[in-house]
Formats: sequence, structure tokens, C-alpha cells
Amino acid sequence: MDIIHMSSVQIKRQLISSRFVMFAVLLIFVKGFVADPLIQAIKDVEAFGDHYRISFLQPIICLNNSFMLSLLMPLMFIVLAAGLPGEQSFDLFLHIRTTKRRFFLSQILTVAALAVSLTLLMLLASGTMVAERMGTEMEYCGAVTRYNTYFPDRTGEYVLTLIPPNLYNQESFIMAFLHSAALLTLEFMLIGLVLLFFAETGLKFVGLVSQVILIAASAILTNADIPAKWLLPTAHTTLCLHKDVILEKEIFPMLYSYIYFAVLIIIFLILIFIYAPRYELRANR
Repeated sequence: MDIIHMSSVQIKRQLISSRFVMFAVLLIFVKGFVADPLIQAIKDVEAFGDHYRISFLQPIICLNNSFMLSLLMPLMFIVLAAGLPGEQSFDLFLHIRTTKRRFFLSQILTVAALAVSLTLLMLLASGTMVAERMGTEMEYCGAVTRYNTYFPDRTGEYVLTLIPPNLYNQESFIMAFLHSAALLTLEFMLIGLVLLFFAETGLKFVGLVSQVILIAASAILTNADIPAKWLLPTAHTTLCLHKDVILEKEIFPMLYSYIYFAVLIIIFLILIFIYAPRYELRANR
């Protein structure tokens, strides 16, 4: 049976499953931790007679600079990918019509498609949330980057952490957007492959629990700015951590983050193909 067809069946099933209701919950946090603070910053500055706009692409750059969202987005993907590989009667039909390696290749394609889909949905949803102050400018929101000029006594405002100075001074807006979307997608992809590997080896529950623990630890280490944060994914998706706060230089080159994800993804791809022949599907009717 065609690999793409098998993958498309799984993708549709995951996107319309009851688990996807959690995406609505995630959007509540996106609104509260990203969209609302950005809009409020613009409203604050309007008191001085200046009117700024937010680019449709701006919110996704901010997502991983929020501690709460850097924790919740990966957890959302765990919920979404937890159903792989499928164990319904139809999956048994797919399984017996092809080789085990081809079956898992279809699952890998499903993971990749789900990772891209969730990133695109986050982009569309978060961008739509700032529609009331949206503009066509492809640049950082001036209400945030100049916020301390208007309010010098508010240096600790939460909104300033969403677009910190070391990010907008050292990274162009378009490159920040591209890096944010790409690294977030790679993080989702890695999570999905780890879950798929554990499910393949019969340790699905262990994989789910270990992933939740690692994501929580990753977010905590990143928020605490401990050097060990680079051993786990969250720091790699947080762009501002790659830049020095004072000097105009990279603390941790962006290229290294891509290498980090690429190496781990390749390792789990190899492991999945090695263990594929040993997998036995038990369909739940």
C-alpha cells in the first residue's frame, strides 16, 4: 500500500481526534501570554500619540520566549502524537498490506506532517489574535522595542521579555521568524520520533512519561539559564539565548542548534528502522 496514503490516513485521524481539543486550551495561553501583552504595549504607547502595528509573523517569534508556552507547546505535540502508531483494526489492515519498515516510514512521514501542521496552526492562530493592531511591516513591533523610551521606569515589564533587546538588535526580523518556525518544527519532529521509537519497542507509556519529564526539565533549566540547558531542546528554540546580552555576538551559534536537532533526529530515525522488524501490532477493535 502507498506510504503517502497510509500517512495521510494517520494525519487526518490525529487532527480530528478528541485530543486535538487541547489545542483550544493552548490558544487561551497564547492569547494571554503573547497576543494580549503585545496589544497592550501598543495601547500604552498610544497615550503619547504614537501608533504602532504588529506584523502577522511577530507572535510566533515571541512564543518560545514565554516560559509557559515553551512548556505547553511541546506538551501539546505529545498529546497529538501519542496516538502513533495507530492500534485500531484499520491499522492492522494497513500493517499486513506492507512491510514493517514501510509501515514505520509512513509513521515518520506522519510525525513530520504533524510537526509542520502544528507550527503552521500556531502561526495562523497567534497571528490572527493580533488582528486588531496588525500591520504589513516586516519588522519588530516598535511599541515593544521602544517601550522603555516611553516608560523608563518599567524595565521589568513582561512584554519586554517577548522581544528582548539582544534579539532585535542582533537578528533581523525575517531571520528571527524563519529560525523560530524552523526550530519549533524540529523540536516537534524530535519529540514525535522519540515517542514513535518507544511505542515501537513496546514502551509507549515509558516514552510518554519520560518526554513530559524531559520537557519540563528543559523549560525549567532554560528559564533558570543554567548551562546544562543546551543538553535539552527548549534552549535551542529560544532565539534570544543564542545572543549575548551586552556584546553583539552569539553565545551559542544558531547553526549548533540545527546540528543538535539533526543529529538526534537521525539517531532516532536509525533506531526506528533497526527495531521496525521486531514490532508487532495489536489492534484494538
